Amino acid sequence: MGLLVIIGGYPDIGKGTLTAASGYLLQRAGFGVTPIKFDGFLNSQSDPFPHYHSTKHFQYANEEVFGLSDGGTADNDLGYYERFMDVETSRTHQLTNGESFAAIFDRERRGYYPRGEVLNFNHVRDFLKEWVLKHLDINDMVILEVGGTVGDRESAMMFEALQALRRRRDHFTAVALVAPYFPTTDPQGFSLSGSTKLARQSAGVARKLGLPPDIILMRASDATAIGANDKKYVAFETGIDPTRIVFCPYLRSPYQLPRALIEQGYVSALAELFDREIPVTDGPLEEYCRLQNTASGVLNVTMPGKERPSDSQVSLEEALTHAATSRGVIINRVWLEDLAATGSASNIDLTGIDILLLPDVLADPRLIFSALRVARATNLPTLAISHGADLMVVDFARNVCGRNEAFIETLEEGQGDLRIKMGDPACGNWSIKLKNESLLSRLYNRQIIIERSWHCSWASEPLVRVVKEQGLILTGVGPDGTPETFELPSHPFFVAIKPRPEYKSRPMRPSALFLGLIDAALARRAFEET
Repeated sequence: MGLLVIIGGYPDIGKGTLTAASGYLLQRAGFGVTPIKFDGFLNSQSDPFPHYHSTKHFQYANEEVFGLSDGGTADNDLGYYERFMDVETSRTHQLTNGESFAAIFDRERRGYYPRGEVLNFNHVRDFLKEWVLKHLDINDMVILEVGGTVGDRESAMMFEALQALRRRRDHFTAVALVAPYFPTTDPQGFSLSGSTKLARQSAGVARKLGLPPDIILMRASDATAIGANDKKYVAFETGIDPTRIVFCPYLRSPYQLPRALIEQGYVSALAELFDREIPVTDGPLEEYCRLQNTASGVLNVTMPGKERPSDSQVSLEEALTHAATSRGVIINRVWLEDLAATGSASNIDLTGIDILLLPDVLADPRLIFSALRVARATNLPTLAISHGADLMVVDFARNVCGRNEAFIETLEEGQGDLRIKMGDPACGNWSIKLKNESLLSRLYNRQIIIERSWHCSWASEPLVRVVKEQGLILTGVGPDGTPETFELPSHPFFVAIKPRPEYKSRPMRPSALFLGLIDAALARRAFEET
């Protein structure tokens, strides 16, 4: 039984993908592995849904909020765990300071602490230890990613807990530090070396906090190896064996990382630390990378969200890529905002576009409505998800049915029954009953499907009836009869879905809905070329 702790010496250094890749490699070697993450913020979850998401002022601040199977939310690191290891995660796989304090307060109210006093150091530290040990008790290996950067005050108590765990004899704890390897140049621009200062300093901080690293992973984007002198210098200052200072490159695809780590000696270092053989054979991710390398055709996909951070729709883009790779094509993303005529969101040119994708992102509704009008007229395959689905239904009511009073409660003031209304949150795995002979029932090859939901708005019954009159049919309902999917049968692929199918897509097991979208785009292109 072992615990591998992943800590970072620099913000956004890629600890999540390294945790996922480590889990995949140990999983391939036959170990029972669970990846978990600690975050130091005081929120109870990564996104306190629905308080912020249900307001029109909400935007993804930094990165995607990933919906979990049991209705919890996390940052996208857990999405990488799921995609790399093909597992489902839940609330138990992530812990925040806020959740820790809430659990301790609840225990205190129930008289759990016999002396009646609750101490920040003792009881918080012991609660964090207890959380890690629960996972260690039922797994061969646990990989713990500590969010943030070494030295952050928010994670100080977790470092205290890990110090205590490292002293236990019933398992071995290893620490891997992820640090940057920055190239440096002289005034003439000739490359001299890679800067190791942050790696050396963060290793020193970790040592002072009681967690000296056993492995240092040096991340770089434009180097092919760590300079020999740089490796010696890091080894000299940190006391780590040079064989445990591993180059960790940024790659074209994150799924290439496990193979790169093997080649750089990371698995050998883990085997030595844990005193176990770690035989690693090629698995689904290596096969996926081979498929990516042979993909040739290109599909142009347009979607809104240019102003959002680049990783605010990671799962969506991954799901698209999974499906496209399985069909031997490459996705080229084109921002919808760039296709609008200068100064006019209502005039848009979709020439050369193969797919219109409307995700859960706030954008100018005029831009969306204009794109939907073109998509209906040109049989452009269109998929609208969550908030995008709300816009598709309202646009149809306004611009096809002529009912301009249709509106979305969170975006605008309105009157009448033709509305997208707020309701109780639908979170986690969500059962949808599909209509017989609908496009979705054919794609999924079943009538009851389960997708992960993360929303709190639905089309009203009068709105559903109005759009049905002109052909936009309700084809899927939730457990309580809530409208979840819509289709336009007269169109090759014009689908709205409230849940988030991208969350369950895997590299070698793409979402059936995204596969159908890619197939529709390929069929349309083939028809146009004949």
